[in-house]
Amino acid sequence: MTPLRIRTITSITALLACGAFTLSADTTAYLVPAGTVGNQFLPRNEPQSLGLDFNVNSAIYITSLGVFDSGADGLSSILTAHIYDRDTHLSLVELTFTPQAPGTLVGGSRFLTLNNPLMLEAGFHGMLAVDYLTASNERNGNRRVGSGDWTTDDGGGLISFVGSGHIGYSKGNGPVYTGLADQTPSPDVYAAGTFTYVTVPEPSTVALLSLGLGGLLFAVRRNRRS
Repeated sequence: MTPLRIRTITSITALLACGAFTLSADTTAYLVPAGTVGNQFLPRNEPQSLGLDFNVNSAIYITSLGVFDSGADGLSSILTAHIYDRDTHLSLVELTFTPQAPGTLVGGSRFLTLNNPLMLEAGFHGMLAVDYLTASNERNGNRRVGSGDWTTDDGGGLISFVGSGHIGYSKGNGPVYTGLADQTPSPDVYAAGTFTYVTVPEPSTVALLSLGLGGLLFAVRRNRRS
């Protein structure tokens, strides 16, 4: 093993030991157990979107969006998941799931990864929403219809789940902001959509990582000159 390779491995080991390369595992915001069967069907003559509110307490990156797969047997319809800004009603990011490309099944939800993670600052008021706009809509879960054992995970306080759910009735079979509040006092009234997220690294961690990588780059350049 060359001296440069030894120095490189030693440097990387030191960075790992101090936590500079440690990445927090993705947290799933709304968790639906595997095999859960939806208790509500939304007919085509009532196209609508279902939304759930959350607030960001500490800066996060949203890494993927997910939709509920009733029975975990594949999607029967096209579903589009959004992250909305509740203050501006703008959709910041969206992903479309199809029966042909339903995403990866984890528990009772299917996930698609965002090409570019969405950073949300502390204080952001968000909504996760899913559009149900087709003739053979996938079934969803609704606590107003029956009980459900889906839960939430705030990542140790990174986000908060607030309010109840929201409904948006579509006009022209297109997506619509879910502005009508559901009267059920539950922050996870629907089993419909979800997302995964990680904390944004502290500046000190980023600086330490940059310092370590800078040292490695310097070592490589010096080795090439010698």
